[in-house]
Amino acid sequence: MPSTDLVQLADISTVRTLAPGQMLYAQDEDATCLFLIRSGIVRISHLTVEGRRHILAFHWQGDLCGLMDEGRYVNSAAALCETEVLAMPRDRLHGLLLTQPLLQNEFLVKAAAELRNTQRMLVTVSGTDAAHRMASFLLECTHHADHYDPATHVVTLFADRRDIADYLGLSGETVSRALGQLEQIGLIRRNSAREIAIEPDALRIYVEH
Repeated sequence: MPSTDLVQLADISTVRTLAPGQMLYAQDEDATCLFLIRSGIVRISHLTVEGRRHILAFHWQGDLCGLMDEGRYVNSAAALCETEVLAMPRDRLHGLLLTQPLLQNEFLVKAAAELRNTQRMLVTVSGTDAAHRMASFLLECTHHADHYDPATHVVTLFADRRDIADYLGLSGETVSRALGQLEQIGLIRRNSAREIAIEPDALRIYVEH
């Protein structure tokens, strides 16, 4: 987002700093603000009526979160690490967007990108086995410079095993088995619980077939 837009948003916003694990907002809570992530990672999750948690997305610097319906948040959001967000009050943001069509377009572009990512993830979760889901997740990690070293091809996982399982629609045990399967066929090597060396080109071919 252009710096001029960020200045305008900052003028109507307050800055919130979240500790790891701290909630930003809860599902069904009154939706007072939309949030722009300035740094860190935010986990978006939804609790079903049966009490099962589904992680829908991980949002990064520059992403928006705070999806609402009839004045309430549809999902919950929590920080995975120390995170800073701009909290933009709904009424003030609405007034600003009415007078700034270019900024309004920026928000539409971000919303469309989030929709594409959600659709891609739904296809991954619904149409592939556990090993392919895990491979797709590892490739997703390579898009974030703080969690991927292109020189060594080492991915540093930003989420714990339970979060990864809830994101991919698997159990924690199945995540471990999927990693073992990928390691057995030579696509990854586990250096530690959090650091995984990958063969990126081979992993992409595996995901696409």
